[in-house]
Amino acid sequence: MSVRSVPTIGKRRVKGDREEIWVVDDQIGAPIWSRRIAFVKVQILAQASGNVSDFLQGKGGLYHLIVSRQTSWYCLE
Repeated sequence: MSVRSVPTIGKRRVKGDREEIWVVDDQIGAPIWSRRIAFVKVQILAQASGNVSDFLQGKGGLYHLIVSRQTSWYCLE
C-alpha cells in the first residue's frame, strides 16, 4: 500500500485544521456520480412509451454501469 502526505489546500477539509493529510494513492477505481445514475435510469424508462410496468417485465436482473475514467483517492478533489 502506498500512502502520500498532501497539503489540504485544494482538497476537502478533513476533521479540523490540519496542515496535511495522509491519503492512500494506490487504490484505483471508477466512481460514478449519482447524477449519472439518475440520467441513465431516465433514459431507460423513456423507452417504456408510457407503460413502465410492461416495459420492465422480464428485464429484472443485475446491471452494471461503468464510466471510462479512473482515479485514485489521491487524485479526487
